[in-house]
Amino acid sequence: MVASRLAIALFTAVIVVVFSAKHPSPSYASCSGYFSDVTPPQTIRIYHNNPLKGADYQIYTRDFKTYVKESLPLEWDVGWQQASLQAGAIAVKQFAWDWVNNSPGGPGCYDVDSTTNFQVWAPCPGPYCNTTVATNYAVEQIWNWLLNRSGAIYPTFYKAGYSSDACGYFYGDRQANMDDIDDGNEMSQNGTQACAVAPGPYQYSWAQIVATYYNNFAVAGDHGYGQSHAAMGWGPAPWTPVSISSIGGGSVWNFTATGATSH
Repeated sequence: MVASRLAIALFTAVIVVVFSAKHPSPSYASCSGYFSDVTPPQTIRIYHNNPLKGADYQIYTRDFKTYVKESLPLEWDVGWQQASLQAGAIAVKQFAWDWVNNSPGGPGCYDVDSTTNFQVWAPCPGPYCNTTVATNYAVEQIWNWLLNRSGAIYPTFYKAGYSSDACGYFYGDRQANMDDIDDGNEMSQNGTQACAVAPGPYQYSWAQIVATYYNNFAVAGDHGYGQSHAAMGWGPAPWTPVSISSIGGGSVWNFTATGATSH
C-alpha cells in the first residue's frame, strides 16, 4: 500500500516535502538528472530502509522494469485476477516513474524508498522476493502503456481500500461521484480485484479499471497512450492514442482505442 502524496499533503503538521502533480520543465534536475513524460527511465534509485523486507539501508540503482516486477507482488495479492495485476502494474510503474522525474537531487539522493512511504520493495533474488509468472506477465502486458494529463504523466496513487470495496469504490466511496479530493486520483487495490471478478459484461479489463479510478473529470486531456501488447517494445513515438470517454451517462469509464489493443 503506497502512502499517497495527496493524502500526506492534508496533514500539515507532518514535516514533509510534497511535490506538485504539475510537472516541472524537462530541465528540472531530479536525482539522476532524468526527466521524460514520454519514455520511462532505464533505472531507478531505491533506498532500502524497510525493516520488514530485510532493510540494509543502502541505495540500489535498479533496472526500472526489474524494480516494477519486484514491487508489484509486494503491493498486490499475487493470486488476484490478471486484470487486477495489470492495473496494479501500471500504477506501480507510473508512480515510480513520476518520482524519478520529480525526486530531489544532491549527493546520496534516491528516487524512492522501499517502505509504504513510496512502494514496498525488496530485491530479487532474496528472501523477500515474491515475483511470480503471473505478476511478471502483468508488467510485460502494460509496459508499452502510459497515462497522462495534458501531456504529462501523473502520480498514480493507490491504497488497499476496504476489503469490501466494490468496483469503482475507494474506502466505500464511489469515485465517479467526484465529491471529495481523492475521487479520480486514487485506486483501491481491493476494488481492482472486484472489477476483475465481476460477472459477464461487468468484468473489467485493466484499462477499464484504470479509467474507472484515475478519471479526474476536472483535469482536461486525461489520456492513455500505448502500443499493441504484441510489440513488447517502446518503438518510435508517437504511440497510438487511447482516449478515456464517458459512457452510460458518465457512470462507467472505458478506454477506447484505434489501431491498438487494450486488454
